[in-house]
Amino acid sequence: MTSLPASVAAGHPATAAAGRDVLRAGGSAADAVAAMILAGCVSETIFTGLGGGGFATVYEASTRQVHCLDFFVAVPGLDGTVPAPARDIKVAFGDVEVPYAVGGPSVAVPGTPAGVAALHSSFGRLEWSEIVRPARDLAAEG
Repeated sequence: MTSLPASVAAGHPATAAAGRDVLRAGGSAADAVAAMILAGCVSETIFTGLGGGGFATVYEASTRQVHCLDFFVAVPGLDGTVPAPARDIKVAFGDVEVPYAVGGPSVAVPGTPAGVAALHSSFGRLEWSEIVRPARDLAAEG
């Protein structure tokens, strides 16, 4: 069986470059994804951020096991309270408007920071500073 070279895909070139560079430095796929999530928080702020959440599915070839990390946000209303209704807003990407809603129902406890840390600590190979560096550099460069 022939293996394919490692690759990454992202919605922004800077996010993809972060993953590519981490792989080139000897990082695992989990390292690359962790770096890309953090870089995306800087380069794709309208779509992602530290205030969000997510999921990561990891296949460990050596053990043939699948792991799922659930770091989605904790949503309001679990205590029975009802948040105020959301307010619709429009966000423009050039000539394209994308509808969004903000307000009580869109507020949640973030899961991204803990999820990225768990992904890296469980499946990463590189030092944490190497994972954070691409996002730090993007933020510093503007």
